Amino acid sequence: MKYPLVLQAYNLYHLLGLENYASGEQIKKSYWQLARKYHPDRAESTEKEKQRFILSTAAYNFLRDNKKRHSYEQLLKRKQEKKYVLRVLNLFASGRKLISVSILPAWLLIMISTGLWMNAGGTSLNF
Repeated sequence: MKYPLVLQAYNLYHLLGLENYASGEQIKKSYWQLARKYHPDRAESTEKEKQRFILSTAAYNFLRDNKKRHSYEQLLKRKQEKKYVLRVLNLFASGRKLISVSILPAWLLIMISTGLWMNAGGTSLNF
């Protein structure tokens, strides 16, 4: 699923002041609070507040659709898993001992033990 270009650089939940995987009711409540606070029709509204309103409205319009929200949550989960794997590989590459390898997925242990992680796309393990 394609996401609006303006929103690709942001966490949609954070734009609404929420933690990841918030419920539909929480999303709606937070959006309406932000809309009252940052709406451009307010007398003393600044340009920064107008931009905040536009971004929060775009995030709300995307997250209020259950199908789109589920797809976005799957994307967030994949990003979190990727960060976790990269951190573990960085620890291994730096020579530090891992606290417990029992928490690592089997496929990651195989990659580490065989050295396949070094050839995984030729990308740097630093981030």
